[in-house]
Amino acid sequence: MRILLSVFGIVLLALVLSFAMANKVGVDVTVWPLGEFYNVPLYAVGLVPLGLGFLLGALFGLAAVIPQRLRVRRLTKELGALSSKIGELQNTSVVQQVKGKKPSFWSRK
Repeated sequence: MRILLSVFGIVLLALVLSFAMANKVGVDVTVWPLGEFYNVPLYAVGLVPLGLGFLLGALFGLAAVIPQRLRVRRLTKELGALSSKIGELQNTSVVQQVKGKKPSFWSRK
């Protein structure tokens, strides 16, 4: 899986670099409240919003998963505590006595 992701990342990087190399021409971009024009490369106009969208999507995705991760962490700690408690109870004499005695069918009421 790691190799597949690495290959995908290299291919994506190659595509982004080829797009940037093919679109070096400058375009005028204005910032609305200032009213000034800035000459920026065309690839920046396309790739910067795309990159910001990916980052915002990743942040929102992470924020959606945080409650589940916290719950899993809490339940894992609780499971460890309960497992150790079960181990302690299995070592006590009461549980060992109960395990040693098997009631017969006729002694049950």
